[in-house]
Amino acid sequence: MIGLLIYGFFALACGLARNFPQLLLFRVLQGVGLGLYGPAGLALAAEYEETGRSMAFYRSAQSAAVIVAPALGGQIGKIGLGYPFVAAALVVLVGSAASFFIREAERKTRTATFFGSLRRALRKRSFLLLCLGTFLAELPFAGLGIVIPLVGDHRGYSTETIGLMFSIYFLVFTILQPLIGVLSERVDRKSLLVLASLVATLGFLGLFAFAKAEEMMVSMALLGAGLGAIFVQSGAWVAEIAPMEDKGLCMATFDGVIDLSFIIMPTLVGLLVTQEIDLPFLLCALLTIMAGGVFLLIRPERRES
Repeated sequence: MIGLLIYGFFALACGLARNFPQLLLFRVLQGVGLGLYGPAGLALAAEYEETGRSMAFYRSAQSAAVIVAPALGGQIGKIGLGYPFVAAALVVLVGSAASFFIREAERKTRTATFFGSLRRALRKRSFLLLCLGTFLAELPFAGLGIVIPLVGDHRGYSTETIGLMFSIYFLVFTILQPLIGVLSERVDRKSLLVLASLVATLGFLGLFAFAKAEEMMVSMALLGAGLGAIFVQSGAWVAEIAPMEDKGLCMATFDGVIDLSFIIMPTLVGLLVTQEIDLPFLLCALLTIMAGGVFLLIRPERRES
């Protein structure tokens, strides 16, 4: 709740900013609020017994917001560029009120220290492999926001077509992940992650091989299913193997590791497209295959109570 309130307060401040340095400062402080909320929200979602299902619904809610918010923000922005920030602050106010109704699971009496929790997490081979495999799969996603517009422009697609490709990705993600979450409680999660890696690899190979917009949209749908399943179900697996008292830190560490992809991949994509416009798609296919190989190395661990 504190994280949401900080985020909402500085969203309102962004709407009232008078110059760019103020806007930049308030956006940084918004990030502080999001940094508090993100790990706490993940840890709460991970406390449910059926973590695959709960994480899938949680991530699908986030994805649904990614679909709705840009269109809504664009309409509100016609009134004035500061108004989408004001609208965000109002939405966050509703979200923080919803926090009153969340019932947390009963926690163990032992208080976990930061370094003690971190040491316990890093000693788990399965945790480290899940972080590595998901990081490798997240690298291609981090590059999509750059390479799809560049390739689309090179192939003569309209901006509407390029935007539709991204919409299809998130639409498939939003619709399929709850279904995959339910399925994950009935099948072996390692097999599910390996299969998702193969589906994502096919998606990137399709983006490389096919030039028609419709064919690329099918490939983006495959990525929404494959990368989405990796992102959600690897997080659910981390939640399952993490002890209750370390769950928040494990989830935050996991998210922090995979978010490094957004620092690394854009620069790498920028270098590759100077050689060949389609080359990043082959790199992405290689990375998702490598991710599947890492997931194969994970030995199942018992679920923590």
